[in-house]
Amino acid sequence: LKSCLLLCGPAETALAQAAFGGTIENGIIMDLGNRVSRKKDYIPVLTKTIQNGWSKTNIPRGPSMFQMKSHLEVDPEDPYGNVKRVNDDTHNKSM
Repeated sequence: LKSCLLLCGPAETALAQAAFGGTIENGIIMDLGNRVSRKKDYIPVLTKTIQNGWSKTNIPRGPSMFQMKSHLEVDPEDPYGNVKRVNDDTHNKSM
């Protein structure tokens, strides 16, 4: 099994990098390798990172979802079913 973390904004990205140190693909997906258990693999690492002083105080806030003219959808051409962001203007023209 393999896990990926979908990063929703700058604060989530910074926390994930501090906790897991993984590489980020397409600016929003972090490969977490064989970590699959929320109870054993995710929560303890995130909790320890925050307790050790991680803070989002100097991280700029990302754009609001209301300001974004795009959405996420499963890429039909990707054999692994990865998620991609689709510009709504492009999506609406193709419909």
